[in-house]
Amino acid sequence: SGQDGLALSVAHSIAAEHGGYLTARAVTDGTRIELLLPRVNEESLQLDPSPGAGQARTVLLVDGRDRVRAQLHKFFEAAGYNLLEASDREEASALGQVHEGPLDLLIAEAGDCEPILSELHSKHPGLECLTLVDLPESSLNEIRRPFTQQELLQRTAILFARKDAARVPAPDAVQTE
Repeated sequence: SGQDGLALSVAHSIAAEHGGYLTARAVTDGTRIELLLPRVNEESLQLDPSPGAGQARTVLLVDGRDRVRAQLHKFFEAAGYNLLEASDREEASALGQVHEGPLDLLIAEAGDCEPILSELHSKHPGLECLTLVDLPESSLNEIRRPFTQQELLQRTAILFARKDAARVPAPDAVQTE
């Protein structure tokens, strides 16, 4: 029936959101549905988003969907990030201008990244953008949709680790006589 199709679609979306998948096939006495989800251990959830100073990193997420922002807000905060939410480019620029303290990463659609970065450059010169793309990724600063919340969090942690590594000064060269 129509409701069964809708329920199956919702279950499939939930599985995909968490990195799993759902299969359905006809069997003699009905339909067999298998839901496979990845095993998650506690260690994999212990990402350290704020090495050093102990201050949570601040991420600005731009997404027009209230439900998506609310879901990601809970997920990022549980991982130790401070997540600011904006529904569009203008709101993101305004929020970035009034935000006190550092703004560490912008997550937005390809068409929104450059305008927002240029608006916020004077206040947040080191701000980078993780671009949401529908085509294959061409750099570490892109993530292809659909992605799971865990994949987005892992990519964020990788970008921060790369940023931190770039800040570490090279050891002084050894001088020989």
